[in-house]
Amino acid sequence: MPLFASKEEFVAAHAGTTKWDRMTAAIENAASIQDGVAHSIGDSLTYWRTSAASLAAETFVGHRRYQTAFYVLDGAAQVELAPAASLVPAGAYGDLSDRETFTRPGSRGDPSLTLSQGQILAVPIDGAWRIAAQPAAQLLLVRLTVEGATFHNK
Repeated sequence: MPLFASKEEFVAAHAGTTKWDRMTAAIENAASIQDGVAHSIGDSLTYWRTSAASLAAETFVGHRRYQTAFYVLDGAAQVELAPAASLVPAGAYGDLSDRETFTRPGSRGDPSLTLSQGQILAVPIDGAWRIAAQPAAQLLLVRLTVEGATFHNK
């Protein structure tokens, strides 16, 4: 699970890779967008400014075609991650939404991460996440294609 302490650390690790450069551009644009409005950069990245409370749920969320990343704009967000293979599907996979929900069997819990302002978390494509409600936390939710570094025709 790639966790970066700052945008600068993220850029140092991923500069020169198109989809990650686009994520950096999304982070830099975050202050100028409205909450809940989807934006895109190219055809491989979409992003939203949102609150942790709006993403909070009892179920885990996983994706198959788009990787999820979080950038904390303000406050702190508590995120729990788990390998999707260790969870129980809670509903059918939605091909149009690229969304799958899961529950955890038993009471075993993976440790939660507390993400602070300026930190970036890239959820592995084979992982699932859930966020605890912290109404004050503001996030940039980013969805990136996992079909290689870029589309072959770009």
